[in-house]
Amino acid sequence: MSETRRRDYLEALGIDVWISRPAAPAQDRLLIGPGDGSVLLVCESPEACSGKLAGDIVRALGVEAVWAWLDPNGGPDSEKLDEAIAARLLTRVIVFGTAPAMLIFGANLPSVQGSAAITTCSSLDELAVSGSKKQSLWALIRSTSELPPPTARQ
Repeated sequence: MSETRRRDYLEALGIDVWISRPAAPAQDRLLIGPGDGSVLLVCESPEACSGKLAGDIVRALGVEAVWAWLDPNGGPDSEKLDEAIAARLLTRVIVFGTAPAMLIFGANLPSVQGSAAITTCSSLDELAVSGSKKQSLWALIRSTSELPPPTARQ
């Protein structure tokens, strides 16, 4: 007897039919754009990192950087941040926005994960409209570009 027909019989008898739902997608997975730089820039969506500000940020870093964004489907082809750090030998990760940071790290934001120093700042949307937040970002980029990569492992 087919599953559909079996459910129809049960419903006709007044028996509630429960169907299991697929698991919710993992919200902490990333889709990583092209490139192989040592700096990973994480934002909410691919649209967020396609603007002029995103290009300015990469130029200000002075090194090759790779953009990544949250995978809304949590697919098996997407990576967790710690996997990306290990596979790509990343030395710095900058997460733009509190929403992506909370999804990736939860409430405990580390300063170092694997071989990468972790930093969070305002979202790209906030940076686009706030001069003071943009100045804070430029100061952060200037200060981190002068530091050697971290050696601590977590």
